[in-house]
Amino acid sequence: MFNRRSLRIKAMQNLYAFYLGKKANYDVAIATLRNSCIAASFSEEEQKQALTLFETSLNKTQTIISRQLADDDRIESFVAKAVLFYKHQVEKDFHNLKKSLIKEANTIYETYLLILQLLIEWMHIARKQSEKTALAQHEGASTEGTHFSHNYLLQSLENNPSFSTLVRERKIKWKDKINYVESWYNKFLKKNLAFQRYISYPRVNIAQERQILLYLANHIVFKNNSIGNFFSDLDLRWTANKPIVARIVTKTLKSSEKSLNLEVEKLSPQWEEEKQFYNELVCKTVEKGATYEALIAQKVKNWSVDRMALLDKIIIKLAICEMTHFMNIPIKVSINEYIAISKVYSTPQSGQFVNGLLDAIAETLYEKKMIKGDN
Repeated sequence: MFNRRSLRIKAMQNLYAFYLGKKANYDVAIATLRNSCIAASFSEEEQKQALTLFETSLNKTQTIISRQLADDDRIESFVAKAVLFYKHQVEKDFHNLKKSLIKEANTIYETYLLILQLLIEWMHIARKQSEKTALAQHEGASTEGTHFSHNYLLQSLENNPSFSTLVRERKIKWKDKINYVESWYNKFLKKNLAFQRYISYPRVNIAQERQILLYLANHIVFKNNSIGNFFSDLDLRWTANKPIVARIVTKTLKSSEKSLNLEVEKLSPQWEEEKQFYNELVCKTVEKGATYEALIAQKVKNWSVDRMALLDKIIIKLAICEMTHFMNIPIKVSINEYIAISKVYSTPQSGQFVNGLLDAIAETLYEKKMIKGDN
């Protein structure tokens, strides 16, 4: 389900959220400390002393403040509370960061199953409408939507024991949202020219059945704004996750080319390896963040690291982590991957900026024997 690039993108996105959260926690801690000092009628000098002590204490492993750094017990108490709050929040966010891939993978996988189930529900609606039309006309059958209402591939999927088990275990259902399903069918399928053309054929083959499913998925489910808004409400990262979901839905719908049945994708064939890669990548990037930032600062010319776009900084840190920690990945591959990511997700100038900076950093890492030569 995830390839290495999508894992890198997830690492970038989740680290971006982590660092934004870290800055927010810092601001809250500072504001709380200031308010405590003001409420205690501290002088401006005492307030400055408290803020200085807070900054000094952030780099300490313990949250207990040394009495040598403050003359007032109240200052020590307020600073200790602010530091404790900040470190607790960052630790909690870091814990969530490590769990984020599993959470997102489950969301993506359940959305994938939900979309397959949506296609099946549309087949049921087509069948009901076809039967109602036939009854109203007092005829034995109606041709409206007949092909889709008996789509062999969707019927085989519905009867697939593996799919049924996944749907049941993960509680994938449209029952409480069937009004959406019916509305989408009537508004977007029945009025669609490609769908109308499909149901007008005298007969269809498996290739045509597969083609209409691919069309419905890629041109209606993943492109229609109303349907997109629905999935955005289910998944706050739908915009970022949609390409991954689309890829595995498409892979499933194309699987019938060989077996004549749709093959349900697993959560991931190499899930343990992928989790390990992601966790090591984000954890090492956070752990070595200060070291990587110092390395960046050495190579940035006429520009402060603090003025760099946060996303660019994260991308470069991830690249450094990958070059130094994952020796089995060729350096050029790592650099090219993060350049490509920066071009899509950061500023228009980021690709060239990241390219030049990573080349310079890689040269330094090679000279220090922190990475292997061109592999």
